[in-house]
Amino acid sequence: PFKSFYTEKLTSNSGLLAVYEPTVPPNTTTDFSAKSQVHGANIKSIIYDILPAALANKRRPFLGGSKLGEDDFHVGGWLARIVSMIPSAHKDTDSIKVLKDEFGGEAPESVVRYWNTWCGQESWEVVYAEGLH
Repeated sequence: PFKSFYTEKLTSNSGLLAVYEPTVPPNTTTDFSAKSQVHGANIKSIIYDILPAALANKRRPFLGGSKLGEDDFHVGGWLARIVSMIPSAHKDTDSIKVLKDEFGGEAPESVVRYWNTWCGQESWEVVYAEGLH
């Protein structure tokens, strides 16, 4: 029953995997690099523009209010994944500071506050006890 899912997954991953083949044409790596740069710019935009706008003028710690909502689990997990991919990331709440190294600017105050609120959650401490991802 999952054959179509895996077939589609293999097809979608083939471009990424081709970059590692020794016989890959030069345009493949050039295209991959260009797409990666765009992807990085999109991540930066989310962290520095979109997420701060979503958190703006809120007197509550999470996107949906004073309690964690489904949207927070998606955003918090995504943000943890992004931070964990930065080579200089630490295994503590200060990890958010590595965004400066990667993107050239201090993380917006609202994003740092959101991160710190997440890090204070018991569930966060359980899930990330061994560090980020």
